[in-house]
Amino acid sequence: MISRSQEYQQAIEDAARSFDVDINLLQGIAATESSFIPRDSSDGGRGLFQITKIPKTVLVQAHKRLGTEKISLGNTRHKAFFGARPSK
Repeated sequence: MISRSQEYQQAIEDAARSFDVDINLLQGIAATESSFIPRDSSDGGRGLFQITKIPKTVLVQAHKRLGTEKISLGNTRHKAFFGARPSK
């Protein structure tokens, strides 16, 4: 699992830093949710963090911090930012 996580390390680090979240927490969530094998699950979860539904506030904040013109739900870096953003 450690070797699989390397592909996502930079995206997780960037998201953790952007939202001031402990990187180990984000890595632990990704490890638990997907074992660093991002795929769709039978319960509707998708990707590295097995995200099911993204609240609008999370989309807005992630979009702002990513500094990208368009959010891509298929982009692992974008999903790391969704996973890092508290939904409050």
